Amino acid sequence: MSTLEQVATILDVAVKYEEGFSESDLTSVSNLLENTQVRDELLGVAVNGDDRSGALIGNLCQTMAESLPAERIAPPATIASIIAYTWGLGDASAEFLSLALTADEDYRLADLFAQMVKASVPPDVVKNLIGVALSE
Repeated sequence: MSTLEQVATILDVAVKYEEGFSESDLTSVSNLLENTQVRDELLGVAVNGDDRSGALIGNLCQTMAESLPAERIAPPATIASIIAYTWGLGDASAEFLSLALTADEDYRLADLFAQMVKASVPPDVVKNLIGVALSE
């Protein structure tokens, strides 16, 4: 399955949010997020796509960060943190970033994002950097 097909699968699961997620849905998405290309493409859709996609992905990642075992939390918690930050929700962003780094202090994307927050990089610049990184 290609990266875009995997992202589409995650979006399909995110749409099911209104009905609730099954444990198998969350496990399946967690497995897909282990692939950094899939994670990064999903993040790009979340922060640079339409607001509905961002909200759906954010809700899915929030649910995952709050319900998965600790060893699986870093990817979805980091995505939730970045989405919250780009939407101007600093407190929620900090909470999810803390979850990600507590779960895996060596998780590279969370560490990189923490450095950006510490340097007060504005949300719009974060969005643009994600877009540029994905276009290369």
